[in-house]
Amino acid sequence: MEESNAFFIIYSVFHGAAGVIGVASIVIAFVAAYKFSKVKQLPWGNVLLYSLLVSVGLSVAEWVIIDFFLEPSTERVVLAESIFLFILTIPYLVGCIAIYKIAGHINQIE
Repeated sequence: MEESNAFFIIYSVFHGAAGVIGVASIVIAFVAAYKFSKVKQLPWGNVLLYSLLVSVGLSVAEWVIIDFFLEPSTERVVLAESIFLFILTIPYLVGCIAIYKIAGHINQIE
């Protein structure tokens, strides 16, 4: 019994730390994307901000759909997670393209 309590504590601490780091990373990315969107001569500056907003919106939609509308059937939850995983790759890809375009623009200025 003591061993399972230690496992649960370690598991919870690491998941909590990962959650805090994840939230901090999202906040930093939003601040950077917002600053990029304010630079008028920067191509794709707004796209980076919008791709982050879409990815967060899709993550919330995934959570709501899976938790509230799907039965706790394993097959349905796995299928929904797989579909959302694919859909979430699209704003990530667009955000990466935006970063590439921004870096290319900055490289041309120097």
